[in-house]
Amino acid sequence: MNTPCPIYFGPAARPLFGLLHASQSSIPPRVGLLICNPLGYDAICSHQTTRQLASSAAACGIPALRFDYDGTGDSAGDDTDPDRLQAWIDSVREAIECLRSTAKVDSVCILGIRLGATLALLASQSRTDVSGLVLINPVTSGRRYLRELRALGATSSAIVTEASTPADIQE
Repeated sequence: MNTPCPIYFGPAARPLFGLLHASQSSIPPRVGLLICNPLGYDAICSHQTTRQLASSAAACGIPALRFDYDGTGDSAGDDTDPDRLQAWIDSVREAIECLRSTAKVDSVCILGIRLGATLALLASQSRTDVSGLVLINPVTSGRRYLRELRALGATSSAIVTEASTPADIQE
């Protein structure tokens, strides 16, 4: 398994963080894989899978890029900044450009999961350098997605409330 290379890209004022999994083939790659993660709890649950997917793609000769959207993870900004949706779409566009220039590929195939799938679709519209989209369970209704997040949040707070406090833990 190759070790991903950490990189910063995008606007100097608001750099985005990514992990580039370089191709392990001696043949120059023509296409790269951009992975658009979901956000929040979905991102935590899918982290190992996307990491393994990127490593496997690189081992097969396809460079892959995983990245943090603007205001998330190790990218600049935070989640309370204004205009999050447009900033995240722009993050995907910047990631496409980064992967194309860094890995020297002609086109990019994008794999998006949940909200990442929706962002991938929105960012790839009218682009000629996106050769394919793999959209896993995209968010198709904002209202339904918010309902899911609220339900998950209610469950999470119930778990935290019922969790043992340090005084309750016996060694």
